[in-house]
Amino acid sequence: MKLLKIFTLGFILFLSSSISADENKTSSNSILLNGIWEIGLNRNYTHTAKIPGLLTNPAEMTNGQIWCKLKIILPQGDWEHATLELKGALFAPEIYIDGILIAKKNGGMAPLFIELNHKNIKPNNEIVLEIALSSLNDIKETDASYVAKANHWRSNISSLIWDDVKLHFHGEHRISRIIPFTNLEVKEVTVKWEIKKIKQFGELPKEIVCELLDKNGNVLSHNSSKVSELKGEIKIPLTKEIKLWSPEDPNLYNLRLKIKTNNKIVDEKTIAYGAKSFVEKNKQFYLNGKLYPLRMGTVVWHRFLRDSEAKTIA
Repeated sequence: MKLLKIFTLGFILFLSSSISADENKTSSNSILLNGIWEIGLNRNYTHTAKIPGLLTNPAEMTNGQIWCKLKIILPQGDWEHATLELKGALFAPEIYIDGILIAKKNGGMAPLFIELNHKNIKPNNEIVLEIALSSLNDIKETDASYVAKANHWRSNISSLIWDDVKLHFHGEHRISRIIPFTNLEVKEVTVKWEIKKIKQFGELPKEIVCELLDKNGNVLSHNSSKVSELKGEIKIPLTKEIKLWSPEDPNLYNLRLKIKTNNKIVDEKTIAYGAKSFVEKNKQFYLNGKLYPLRMGTVVWHRFLRDSEAKTIA
């Protein structure tokens, strides 16, 4: 009898006392803002805390707006625009740059992308980023991040940033979506992509390039095509160097997408990629063509936060 498989998910938090482009760079055009932020209620900053993480008692609704502040030195480079990515920020975050409100978003359970339209968003400038999080008391039941009253006793109901905060730098267009679809029968990956225009007018990028890289950054496979719309797909072959992914052999690669105009990179984005096929057939699971019985257990993050040791573990 085959052993049942149990999948677990790990979280890695990067901590720092202040943020600069060199200290927390995650790629050639983005910086990770995880670390030590100034924290306070109703914009009265009184202490510091690690973000992502618990900011107040998870069993109580925050008494007013909780504010988070960070000074950032923007990187040098040939970029024109910046987009803030909040992977998880509850509830209904408001974004301020140098004291000026830039955007207010509903939700926060799912990732949010906020274009930072401010005169000080320029290479090598120092800015002050503030994120104001509403209390669950002030969130309407129609908001996607609203915690139902029936779950108040067991879920986190405080305001917090519970996942990564990133700044992404790009030109007049940015890559908004990358989804790979693996076909092991023909040994290729179809990558579906979408591009977001920052301004209403202007020409499309000329070319899109897709690359599959190993952990050392070596290009194992690639392809390119002309851009005619704001979304499309591109295929790259799975070469013999690329090994299949499974829990026993977690072979991971990087899938990098670039959009270019006249050989200038307008934007690029990289995601982790494992070559695999996982399907259901006749009420059985198959991984890479082989029968794969499994059992999965989950602990919902927001309920886990109510545990007495949650803050330390988080």
